[in-house]
Amino acid sequence: MLGLIRNNREPMKGGLCAADGRGTPAEIGILVVDTLGHIRYASTAVNDLCFDTLTVGTPFRALPNAAPEIDSGTVDASPAVCEIQAPEGGGSRQVVFHSIPLEDSSLDLILVYEFDSDPQLAADVRSLVSFMSDPASEDACMLVHLADGVVVQATNAALNVFARHRNAILGASYCDLVAERSDCDTLKSAFGVTRRQTNTILLPDGRCFVSRVDLQKISVGGISVYLRTFHDTSPRANANSNTSPAEDLTMQRFAGGIAHELNNVLTVLVASFEELREYADDPHTVHEIADEIETATARAKSMSHRLLSLSGRDSSRTETIQISERIDRCVKDLRHSISSKHSMSAVLDTANASIEMDRLRFDQIIEILVSNACEAMPDGGAILVDVSVQKRPNEENDLAKISISDTGHGISPDDLPRVFDKFFTTRPHGMSAGLGLDTAKEFVESVNGSIAVTNSESTGTTITFQLPCSTVTAENVPEPEEACVETNRNHLVVVVDDEDSVRKYVRRCLEREGYRVLSARDGQEGCDLVTHYHEQNQPVSAIVSDMLMPRMGGPEMARRLNDMYPEIPFLFISGYTNERVPESISAETAFLHKPFAHTALSTTLGRLITGHDRLARYDRS
Repeated sequence: MLGLIRNNREPMKGGLCAADGRGTPAEIGILVVDTLGHIRYASTAVNDLCFDTLTVGTPFRALPNAAPEIDSGTVDASPAVCEIQAPEGGGSRQVVFHSIPLEDSSLDLILVYEFDSDPQLAADVRSLVSFMSDPASEDACMLVHLADGVVVQATNAALNVFARHRNAILGASYCDLVAERSDCDTLKSAFGVTRRQTNTILLPDGRCFVSRVDLQKISVGGISVYLRTFHDTSPRANANSNTSPAEDLTMQRFAGGIAHELNNVLTVLVASFEELREYADDPHTVHEIADEIETATARAKSMSHRLLSLSGRDSSRTETIQISERIDRCVKDLRHSISSKHSMSAVLDTANASIEMDRLRFDQIIEILVSNACEAMPDGGAILVDVSVQKRPNEENDLAKISISDTGHGISPDDLPRVFDKFFTTRPHGMSAGLGLDTAKEFVESVNGSIAVTNSESTGTTITFQLPCSTVTAENVPEPEEACVETNRNHLVVVVDDEDSVRKYVRRCLEREGYRVLSARDGQEGCDLVTHYHEQNQPVSAIVSDMLMPRMGGPEMARRLNDMYPEIPFLFISGYTNERVPESISAETAFLHKPFAHTALSTTLGRLITGHDRLARYDRS
């Protein structure tokens, strides 16, 4: 990532004008560089100044024929002047790369212009720096884009409207942020004319709402930009909430962004403890370390899913769960994560009763309640999980009753009425404070269940939740067959992810399973790799791809390749649990949430390839 230049902001002093007084715009280009140091966007003027040597998706520091080489040290404390050589000895020019300070962003917005002592150019640069740094007051809900639709700045209020972080907005096309707009001809209007239009705003979770938009074309430093000011945006806050829509969306963006980054880190942590167990020379010590890493990872994973739920990016995937089997598995897993001072046992009396619920949410409820029970017993104690079915003669469904009891000090009578309140906690510190019982209550009530607490300061606390039983019997899923390394060598897999550490981890996992693996940083590179190897008569057996990536995401890559090679199955991976595979993709697909373990990756990919091979043989017969 390039260092930002902290310029002293100056008043506009007429630098912002409603008419293009000079007739021709100054040769000032705009460049957007992402967190990996890759070029996300380069305007036509930038490429003209750099002799068409910039390519979107390539590292900015790899700009050819630049002296000195451009890196984070070059563009740091002051504008960088570089000598750019034209290809084939066509001369050279001195070009200035001038970074603009952006708040709450790890992207770089860079002005590019020819080194010149012209005072008018200097004034233009000052106007652009001032405007792009802070285009409006904090209350203005305004977005700025260029003539080609690429967004170059947005106020915090506008980010709340789109429910996106600044990193996801800058360098993106405005057309990708809206489902519909009624201003196709307005972009050709005269400078300074304000026209009111309607735009259908597209939220990350697929929901839409209509907003009134004032669109105005202006000139800043000789560059034509378009201002969109949003009015009367649709409120999306909970009707029972005391917070404003803007505050709710700010919380959602924060929580969603934190959870997404945390999931990338957790994927690598999962790899670490698995590889320690497999390759270390001191098994006893390394196993202890691996157990600690695994425990921390499990807790952080639970934290991530709670944050995603808070952000509005978590959605349930309902399935039929056999209660006894699920509780037994949860208890076995949690025994490894709780301290040796705590004991845990379960009484299961549910026969073959099942419920309809998202398995991940059910596991989280158990983990939250067990974690709270452990914290209530800092000196140790016993935890009992009691499961039974309550008959309801006059109702269609029985009730599954799950109680988790501890032998701790109980809950203070003053705190008892508030234990399920959002963000309420008695913990003095901790990132997870206040995201436990409230989350459990939300998950239980989402499937028409109920939750309650009974308490005694002498005998401890019991939290009981009840869920309606399902009329469908849960299917027993057979254990997957062990992967055959020799067979896997016949398969070529392409791994596509913009996160270097995740991409390398997935590649290592698959190579250990015997697969031949290629890797790409985004969907465009993935398309190029698949096309090249198919042309070389080396067909790709499957693609493992992230959903959200710069330049081209996983779904768009799948749509493009699906037209050319419909036989390739896709395994999508994402840190956002509400991502869905678009219906327009007809290829076989599977989905894994980050973080995932080696075994989950290899098993899911093996099933996908095996199922595809079986279908292919059936089609040929």
